[in-house]
Amino acid sequence: MGILTDEMRAHIEKLDEECYLYQIVEYLYEGVRERRYTQRALENDLEAVLWIAYVYINLDTYEGYRRAEQILRNVEKQGADSGVWCYRYSVALTYLGRYEQALQYARQGTQSDPEYPWGWLQLSRISYHCKDREEAMAAARRGLELVPGDYEFTTQIREIEEDVGLSRMVSHYIDEEADRERTDIDSLTRIAAEREKRNNKGKTEKFEF
Repeated sequence: MGILTDEMRAHIEKLDEECYLYQIVEYLYEGVRERRYTQRALENDLEAVLWIAYVYINLDTYEGYRRAEQILRNVEKQGADSGVWCYRYSVALTYLGRYEQALQYARQGTQSDPEYPWGWLQLSRISYHCKDREEAMAAARRGLELVPGDYEFTTQIREIEEDVGLSRMVSHYIDEEADRERTDIDSLTRIAAEREKRNNKGKTEKFEF
């Protein structure tokens, strides 16, 4: 039996709708402090972990992606057949610069859950970066079949054709109007700089996008 009750799910979804994302993490760990469940139980509950990772990924910082990767890895056995788990793990790996692994999990996700559209978006992006434009385009078109007319997929197809690079591809908002007004259009490079600053003390490592 999982940790989340219907009441907890409703509260978390409300926080998400109102964009109080980090409060989701606080709310879940509040249950640990109140001794309703242990931290170990929380961090081994797939549904709860997916929410925590969702928050960390949306922080759009190196530390957020690092934490997302760690907590998702903790439930890999449970999540291996989940399209959502594979998608989020692949995204975290992408921002950590672990592209081949990201591709592996993106493929795993679309095989396990071919009806989850965002798995196809991630597969398209990472396979494009790994120089397989045929797979990238096929994945984008498959995703577009699942959500006809979706802005992210139509943009992805156009950007594969324009060969814009992964850093530009992953730097979009879901909302078309907000995306057009965005000024930060190179988040992958920014995260790489954070990663490099944190990890390479006295050593310079080149990252290519």
